Amino acid sequence: MKLRELVATLLAGGALACGSQGTPPTSTITHTEAAAGVETAPPGDSAPGDDADTDDVEQELDTDTGGTVSPADTAAEERPPDILVVIADDFGLEHASFDQSSPCYDLGEASDDPALPNLAALCERGVRFTNAWAHPYCSPTRAGMITGRQPFRTGVGWAVRAQEKDPGLPLTEFTLPQALEAAESGYASALIGKWHLSLDEDDPNTLGWPHFAGYIRGTLPDYNEWERVENGNTTLVTEYATSRQVDDAMDWLAKRGDEPWLMWLSFNTPHDPFHRPPDHLHSNHHLADYNEETDALPWFSAMSEAMDTELGRLTEWLQAQGRWENTVVIFVGDNGNHPHVTGDPYDEERAKGTLYQGGHSAVFRIDDLG
Repeated sequence: MKLRELVATLLAGGALACGSQGTPPTSTITHTEAAAGVETAPPGDSAPGDDADTDDVEQELDTDTGGTVSPADTAAEERPPDILVVIADDFGLEHASFDQSSPCYDLGEASDDPALPNLAALCERGVRFTNAWAHPYCSPTRAGMITGRQPFRTGVGWAVRAQEKDPGLPLTEFTLPQALEAAESGYASALIGKWHLSLDEDDPNTLGWPHFAGYIRGTLPDYNEWERVENGNTTLVTEYATSRQVDDAMDWLAKRGDEPWLMWLSFNTPHDPFHRPPDHLHSNHHLADYNEETDALPWFSAMSEAMDTELGRLTEWLQAQGRWENTVVIFVGDNGNHPHVTGDPYDEERAKGTLYQGGHSAVFRIDDLG
């Protein structure tokens, strides 16, 4: 399975409709920009894929190599890229501006946004979609991404709820990791973090993931004490969830050797319950414990910073392992922000759970596939 086909699988189900007509990315970045409202961070003024840029690159390669390709270049071309899919839970556009000098999304007041340098760096090096739509709840978005089908076809049109005994994603669905295996792609695959597509501890493995470590249901009751499931086995852990998820990611990746991999890293954060993360993960050290009578935004910001810090730890680890430059990173939010932390230009009545822009406009960036 080629990389473009794999990415198309992630997008074609309507979980992320890129463009006003729900058009997924096409075969080139240039076409994607025209269809989906994409902004890139190229080294020059021209867009990647522009004919002039292509001619310049070809001429430069001919000059440097005499028209030949070295064995090292051939090996690099033949080595499949590693793929890291990162999902932020309830992380909407209006708090993803990061800072005024280098915003990923220019919405609202950047001064009100959390400091997210690692995510901002990803936007600097990749392709940023300015008109990506998710579903207004997390389970349908995830169902669309994992199956490549519109969620109404899978029966997952709402957040899977334990109290309603929702059946969740049918075990007969053909999923992304199963597609990798069927294509004999050679990719190892794992899902780390939030599942929220069904309620049985064995379901992630049954639905094709060779390795799963994380939380089965939707909302963590407590980020510091939660039931962690690893391949059907449940244990109570007392480690901060965001940090443990990155630990689990690195533990699995460390065993991969030279084989290519796809990791689906699904953070629970910054989904409520709002709380104060460990101090070394954020800058809001003055925060007390969260009180529902107060404005939730400072706690949301601290949780978002904690996610960014841990994402940075994973990035540094991949760099140290020599895998970072060959890793394609896809970062996406599963829906809009919680009504209690919605910011300008949206309001709490047009946030997560609604069909307004504040409910389904998604943060979405991807590395340039070339």
